Amino acid sequence: MPFLNKGRAVAVTEEVTYAAAAPTFTDSQYVDYTTAEISTSIENLERNVIRNSMLKLESVLGQEASSGSINVEVSKADVTAGVNGHLLYKNGIGKFYAKATATTVSATAGTTTTVLQLTSVAGINEGQTVSVALGTGTEFAMVTDITGLVATIAPALSAIPPSTTAVAAVASYALSKPNDTVLSLAVRENLKPTTGSNIDYTYLGVMVTDVSLDYPVANIATAAFSIGGAGFTTNGSGTNPVTPCLIATPVVGKNAIFKAFGLSFNAQDVSLKVGTTVTDVNGISGDGISNKIGVMKEVTGSFRVEYTGTSNMDRFKAGTKGAFTMLLRDGGKTSPIIQGLILPSIKLTNVTRSNDGEILYDTMEFQGLSIDCDTNEKALSVFFV
Repeated sequence: MPFLNKGRAVAVTEEVTYAAAAPTFTDSQYVDYTTAEISTSIENLERNVIRNSMLKLESVLGQEASSGSINVEVSKADVTAGVNGHLLYKNGIGKFYAKATATTVSATAGTTTTVLQLTSVAGINEGQTVSVALGTGTEFAMVTDITGLVATIAPALSAIPPSTTAVAAVASYALSKPNDTVLSLAVRENLKPTTGSNIDYTYLGVMVTDVSLDYPVANIATAAFSIGGAGFTTNGSGTNPVTPCLIATPVVGKNAIFKAFGLSFNAQDVSLKVGTTVTDVNGISGDGISNKIGVMKEVTGSFRVEYTGTSNMDRFKAGTKGAFTMLLRDGGKTSPIIQGLILPSIKLTNVTRSNDGEILYDTMEFQGLSIDCDTNEKALSVFFV
């Protein structure tokens, strides 16, 4: 009874208590993944007891752990199912804000921000992306401040929206703050043989350590989630899930709107990484790892543009800070935006010039920066429309 990789399914759910017990998974929690590699390890403890034998004493088992990666296509949010890989994005980036709507009463525009007077701010959060309908099309910006019914968004809109304009807060993932609770995950790997019972591997106490988003030119964007967990369980008479049969619309790297430092670029090889430093908390009352806690975040990325002169190097040497926005369409040049990235403040960490096909390019590496010390972090929004 061979096990085919095509018959493998992966589900993700949040834990109430860290690595306490294998939870119940629902069919809707299974992820449409491209690759998933998860391995387990149990430390083998050697015993150096002296006795009348040339052989070592038999070893005993120590700490359990799991590690690996789950990769998915970056795809348009489904109306019912939401974002594919939702809990992986949420755990790795930190926070999730759901959709909400409001209406403008009035607006004023500045150089870097637009200020909206709204009828309501219910469900709209600082750090969340909003879409605003203008006469020239829909534009997207991050909410950087809410005071009463007044919301400040950045980058600034190209025009002042008229009164009664709809403002829609879209599904957004934002960075967590030190006092935010980030629930650990449980991951189930379900293996299906050609005949016989399914087998379940359930990995407990899982945290996402890296979220890597890659946007190749005219190709499907991908999200790679690196994970690490504590204990695991196996079940030789596993479950028989009915996995979702969605046809998600993938995000393709073409006809995008790309801006950095207030300038439009025809960028290539855009990538973004959210790294989380995770500390293991060890305790004798469990299997070794009693908790995994994210203690630091780092947002880095890179993109490549045709070389036009010294301006990019000058920007790097001067330590210039500026906003970064990338909006991806559902197909053609006039198709709706379905996914995007907003970083209100980035700073270049390196600029390198290279030759590719006898054309010179600048590759710019950058770091995402926090814009204030407020309650909500507003350094990054990964959003889905």
